[in-house]
Amino acid sequence: AVEKYNLDGVNVDLENLTEKDRDRYTDFVRLLRKKLSPEKTVADAVASNPKGTTTGWHGSYDYEGLAIYSDYLMLMAYDQHYGGGSPGPVASIGFVERSIEYALKYVPKEKIVLGIPFYGRIWKNGGGLSGRGVSLKQVQSLILGYGGKVSFSNLYLSPKATISIKSGDSKPSVYGTQLQSGTYTIWYENEESIKYKLSLVDKYDLLFVERWDPYN
Repeated sequence: AVEKYNLDGVNVDLENLTEKDRDRYTDFVRLLRKKLSPEKTVADAVASNPKGTTTGWHGSYDYEGLAIYSDYLMLMAYDQHYGGGSPGPVASIGFVERSIEYALKYVPKEKIVLGIPFYGRIWKNGGGLSGRGVSLKQVQSLILGYGGKVSFSNLYLSPKATISIKSGDSKPSVYGTQLQSGTYTIWYENEESIKYKLSLVDKYDLLFVERWDPYN
């Protein structure tokens, strides 16, 4: 397909594998590189791994091996706090920087693309909704429509909003889920938090940055 339609190349994004698939994953990328013309790009999206985890999904990516056969690795530096998990920033500055530092142990800086989130996640205080993804546009709509109180964490360098939906209010939907009455916490990104993340690209002289926005 790449040759037929004269595409630039392939970005491989295989997820939810484990350390048992690690070597086969790398070999798959090796074969892909071998089959494609040299001028075509092979890139891999890899889970960020700030803790150096060797098992599970994070353990399925051999950064060093993949870098041998790939033109660059796209470091998915987001979902520090995720759907189904506890409330917190999607990508705190410490999480992103530790992810970069780990990658640089195994991958040349000119092969690292930093992936940053352009979305937020929302939790219902007391349970019932746990980290549903929400677009930045809708975050602003929720803040304006439901008396949102916004703060900025100097620890995480990420913004957080709290909204209250009363029983008589219209009930908005977030990515297919209708919100009910109650108080909600939203962690998201804004211009300030994104600037801090972009500064890391210059600090570590990375290749470039990729915006990830699945909810808009």
